[in-house]
Amino acid sequence: MTEARRRQSWGILVVEMVVIVVSILLAFSLESWRDDREGEERQEAMRAAMRADFASTLTYLGQLIEAGDTLVARSARLLEGLDRPAETGADSLQALFGATLRPVGRVPLPPSYRAVMGTGEFRILAGC
Repeated sequence: MTEARRRQSWGILVVEMVVIVVSILLAFSLESWRDDREGEERQEAMRAAMRADFASTLTYLGQLIEAGDTLVARSARLLEGLDRPAETGADSLQALFGATLRPVGRVPLPPSYRAVMGTGEFRILAGC
């Protein structure tokens, strides 16, 4: 082989190697860009899901606070009724007692609940 041909072979070989290296680097760059984009999309999807969850939780907590406020008001009316049982009447006390315990899902203490509601002798409280 002549000297000129060897130089030409090495020149082609170097050019091919540069093209291969540049192609590989370009492929890595494209893959990294695509992974970053997919990661950003996943993050945005998670953010949207978290926003929806927190908005739902906030609504639920608002409902719980409202139910708590209602329970406080009903409990105050029941206590007022228990302070004046003759004026309130047994049926009204019974309605207040039931309205105070049931709507917010509170489970009453079994002994007191059975003693007052279960026996049908709600008039026990009316005589206090």
